[in-house]
Amino acid sequence: MILDQPQFLDEREHYWVLSKPAGWFVHPPSDVRARKLFRKKTLTHWFETQGETRTFPIHRLDFATEGLMIWAKTSEGASKLNLLHVDHQITKNYWAVVRGYTDPEGIIDIPLL
Repeated sequence: MILDQPQFLDEREHYWVLSKPAGWFVHPPSDVRARKLFRKKTLTHWFETQGETRTFPIHRLDFATEGLMIWAKTSEGASKLNLLHVDHQITKNYWAVVRGYTDPEGIIDIPLL
């Protein structure tokens, strides 16, 4: 199923887990034309339409990337979640669709450029 709108997947006391579709910005883009064109496809704007004016992404995903995101409900919650990430108590995993041939199983552990 391809999402065209973000979806809340889980809500806890201090954060939400959100599914971000491809083609959405986390924050408004810096380019003025892109900001006007994609205003309604910016997660910060989307949260405002949900009645949430202050939200804090714990990490980011690129415009063309879909995936799960954690958003804190308060700056204090964001600080605590960021500390968990810094202390390696939270890890991020990225799965990518690639072209070419790879082994049937395994982990490709190289930086994304």
